[in-house]
Amino acid sequence: MLVIKALEPVRSNRLALGESTSRALKKGANLLEIDVPERM
Repeated sequence: MLVIKALEPVRSNRLALGESTSRALKKGANLLEIDVPERM
């Protein structure tokens, strides 16, 4: 909810941070040969 209700500059940055974190975790898990679900 903090992302949805945030003002625009903060909202965009939080969404970008979440996307970057997601990509990094997926890549790390793939390197360790761990299956990652598309969505939780």
